[in-house]
Amino acid sequence: MPKTDNPRKARFRAALALAGLTAKQWAEQQDITPSHLSQVLSGKHESRTLIEKVDAFTKKHVRQVA
Repeated sequence: MPKTDNPRKARFRAALALAGLTAKQWAEQQDITPSHLSQVLSGKHESRTLIEKVDAFTKKHVRQVA
């Protein structure tokens, strides 16, 4: 099955790299499991709160291009 584009996940991965963190480290800082983070980023589970945290983290570390 081909992978689908997931711009949020890609930007989040870039932000993690710039911050020098792994997804596991970030998830633990947010008091969630890495599995839950992965499921939300892949769209298997919904969490508005977590998406807002991911977006805020991404915005802080990755400059948005128009």
